[in-house]
Amino acid sequence: MSNFYFCILPLILLSLCSGSDSALLRKETASVEVMGELPVCGKYSVECQRKGDSFYSESISVYTNKKKSVKRINRVYSKYYDSFCNPMSSDVITYSYAYNVLRSMGNDYTLYTKSIEVDLSDNLYDLFNCSQSTPSKSVDQWFCYKNGRDLFANEKSMLKQTTTVTLSFGSDFAYFNSAKLSLVMGGEESGFCNETDISQSIILVVITAVATVIFLCCCICCCCAKMCK
Repeated sequence: MSNFYFCILPLILLSLCSGSDSALLRKETASVEVMGELPVCGKYSVECQRKGDSFYSESISVYTNKKKSVKRINRVYSKYYDSFCNPMSSDVITYSYAYNVLRSMGNDYTLYTKSIEVDLSDNLYDLFNCSQSTPSKSVDQWFCYKNGRDLFANEKSMLKQTTTVTLSFGSDFAYFNSAKLSLVMGGEESGFCNETDISQSIILVVITAVATVIFLCCCICCCCAKMCK
């Protein structure tokens, strides 16, 4: 009888840890909620703003877990070489950044740059004598030159590195560094609010593996004991 209880113990442990209210899984290690307004998961954007001799549009998609901790951010930045800001008719370079949040303190976020993709209008592709080593849009596969210099040297140096940004939220807007962006879509019912904490997933996988090994060992021991009798 004691062997039986020992064998089912891993299953009981697994069922307790897989619940949403498990103390282990509730532990937050990767990020801290911002001070003031809580993060509002969703997409924010600003259209056709002037910056020096060019114009730009920018959007960020903020993904949080159910506790309002920001887990990842996607950013799209389009630089236009005219004032029309029309991606169909303007000369434009579009940068798409994918960030994972490593940690945060107040409004300061440390991000890991998972990927950067770029796209150019045909005119700029020819103007900067661009070529690609593969059809991928990843910035490290692009080779474009302006005055003899790699047009994307800065972005290539950022790839797979960490960067620090400031991010704060209002009721229907967000500040990403100095840019103010308006909330376009989001909220609790959107697909922006259900990110899973990677550390929680790892804990659950480890517990599952350990429980499975112990259970199998117990079964083997029980079978051997019966055969010996």
